[in-house]
Amino acid sequence: MAKTQAGIKKELYAEISKDLSTFSRDLVANLRATTPIDTGRARQGWVNTFRGMNGRKIAPLAKNTVPYIGVLDSDKTSRQAPNGIVEVALRKTTRK
Repeated sequence: MAKTQAGIKKELYAEISKDLSTFSRDLVANLRATTPIDTGRARQGWVNTFRGMNGRKIAPLAKNTVPYIGVLDSDKTSRQAPNGIVEVALRKTTRK
């Protein structure tokens, strides 16, 4: 039986959503691994925020609400993360 356009679209969205879910999980793991650690608060602040696709819009995949995360990410003098956090984690995640 031939699939309808709506059925194909539904399957495609489901597959994309599955791939994005895996990617966001891996991204959060890499963000945590890349985040410098002192007390562990910033590292534990990373959360996976992907909850599926809503039509054509994709919500952010991860967030960190620790107030100083931006400073940690941009602080190029850090011995633990001299190249930042987010860009390094993204590169590591996209290489898989």
